[in-house]
Amino acid sequence: MNSNGFNISKYTITSALLIYFLLTRLAFAQSNGSPQKPDEIRKVLIGAGKWESSDGIFIEFYNNGKVDFHQESEPVIHGVGTYTVYNQMIMINLENVRDERLKGQIHKCSFGFKEHPYLPKQFLLCVIEDNDSKPYKVYNENSKNPKGIHFELNQIKMVTTGSEEATINFDSYFRKLPNTKGEIIPFNQLSSEECMEDILRDKDRSGIQQQVRLPKGYKVKTIAKTVKTSQIEKWNNNWYYVSASVGCYGDISTTYGWIFGQFLDFDRQ
Repeated sequence: MNSNGFNISKYTITSALLIYFLLTRLAFAQSNGSPQKPDEIRKVLIGAGKWESSDGIFIEFYNNGKVDFHQESEPVIHGVGTYTVYNQMIMINLENVRDERLKGQIHKCSFGFKEHPYLPKQFLLCVIEDNDSKPYKVYNENSKNPKGIHFELNQIKMVTTGSEEATINFDSYFRKLPNTKGEIIPFNQLSSEECMEDILRDKDRSGIQQQVRLPKGYKVKTIAKTVKTSQIEKWNNNWYYVSASVGCYGDISTTYGWIFGQFLDFDRQ
């Protein structure tokens, strides 16, 4: 075989392998992120439980064709409608719900999938027909990576913990980096002053301007932790990457940051 023939053969094999790789990746993404057949779509919609957004929208699909729509607001926006699957689109019909703020609406949703080390990967992108509001996304919380997956964030080696609720056991600094010199994220800036005052009042506290640390008893959700432990004074523990959410008059503000593990109690059964 001459050299030209060899080069052509090598090029052909390389191209074939590349095409095979791309096709298998596409098939993987479709099977894991975007179901194709109506029955597959319904199975994923129902199996997710509640699809949710970070700003307080929750959608739950049922076997009987019903759908429950909930949006945090003052007062709460809520209605039970129906849904159908057509050409890989999900149509949510809220035309006959009682809540006048939803009545007459039809939401058209499509599947989306985006790789992420710790956030949900699968989502629905929805638009409201004949409405000027912006499209919204709701996520399948079950599509997060499981506990024990290693990854790096800003060159910090981390491992996922699963979405686990924890309670602050001592007024603690919330930081942007996992060390004692990391910039502090003040508790009193997680939401508006009015909302934060309400939270502190529930805990028999006062003076939001002075409350910089996350207060004892405050709930957070863990996402991941550092692979290596750190020594701080007499304690040796991991730093935990967590989310802190504050709900206020229909809006939910979520902030991500770090807390030293010594100051977290895990609400494990």
